[in-house]
Order: sequence, then C-alpha cells, then structure tokens
Amino acid sequence: MKRTISLFAALILSPLSALAGSAETRVAEAIEGCSPVLTAQSRQCLVTHIYMCENDFVAVLFKENSTYSIVWGDAQGGLQEVAYFSPPSGFRLTEIIAPSSIDDLRGTGKSGFHAIGNLTSGKIALGTIEVSWETKLSGRVVDFNGIGFRTGQSVTTIKLPGDLGDRVTTSKIFLANDYDLVLSGETFSESNEDPNSPKYRLMDVTRPGQPGFLSTTGLYDCRGSN
Repeated sequence: MKRTISLFAALILSPLSALAGSAETRVAEAIEGCSPVLTAQSRQCLVTHIYMCENDFVAVLFKENSTYSIVWGDAQGGLQEVAYFSPPSGFRLTEIIAPSSIDDLRGTGKSGFHAIGNLTSGKIALGTIEVSWETKLSGRVVDFNGIGFRTGQSVTTIKLPGDLGDRVTTSKIFLANDYDLVLSGETFSESNEDPNSPKYRLMDVTRPGQPGFLSTTGLYDCRGSN
C-alpha cells in the first residue's frame, strides 16, 4: 500500500496551534511501534524526523532545538492531525473528502487532497477547519546524501473558522524515490513579511546510518549560530 505524509498544513498553521503535555511523553506515545526513516534539516532552524508505522506515518518537528509539533498522516495518503506545543492547541481532520494519492503523483505527476475537521485552542473548540492542496511534479530530480527526490510544487489552502481568515501557501515539494514520502521545502505564504524570502527551505536529508540522523539540533538559521 502506498502511503505519504504532507507537512504543508503543519507549517501554515504554526502561529495558531500547540500541543499540551510533556513534549517527551507525547512524542514517545506518537512514535511507539514506529521506525525512524528520515531526518530533514531546513532553514529557520527546523528539523523533521519521519517515522514509518504499521498503518500510518508520524513526523516530529523540532525548532530552535526544542520540540515544535507532531504531525500524523494516514495510510490513504493524506493528512490526519497536526498538534503543536506551547500553548496547547491543534486540529484533527474528521472527514476526508478527496484523499491524496502518491500513486497518482508518481503516475500522472498530479495529486490533490481535501478534508474538513476541528480546530482547537487548549480546551476551547474554535470551529471547523477545511484543508486542501493541489500538487504537481516537475521534471527536476535532486539528491541528498544518496537519497533521490523528484521535485514539484504544492498550493495549500486552509479555511479557518469565523474571522480567523484563510491561509494560502505555495511550497516546493520533494517526492522520495525510495520512500512513499513527500517532504515540503521552500514555503511562500500570504502572511510572509517578504514574499520573496521563502521559509523552511529544505537543506539536507539523512537516513539510518548517516551522520546527523535523528539529531534534534538545527543546523541552519538557528539563534546564536554564525
């Protein structure tokens, strides 16, 4: 079964959401029974660990060397839940209207996703959230430490409840050749102060046995770094 996880929505909603409880405890619960497969280093001091589980994937994100968020992806090829730390909130998708398909992405170069769910802040329910994206591959291929990726672009729209407004983000994506995984890279958002300066540019990817795998220390644009 082909499986994929997308991190686009997680990066878009980062100013809004967070996860309650001990970071160490919640991460341990999320990855229990799962195997780590990739570690990604991005600008803005972002590190992502991706784990393969029996029926899904989990991504744990670290920012400025602290646990930042947890992302769950389902076996149907889409997003399931995103939760952040400090202060506690997040969102869970409850109805998948149009599932994403990594088979379609590999075969036709295109894939979409559309789902609705619930947005919360602490114990307060903020209302319904709607997440959708359209992804297209380009002909470019890149390599990080012997791990090949096909690149493309994804446009993600998140419709927030009430007067919170909508968020639209364009991200460069990386489809792994050896894994059923899609990583997000350079991200442009309407909320960026400088739309010509992308956030979270993917800089490096490692897998088990390679230096830096499962490191939580960011290497790019971290506070106090040169």
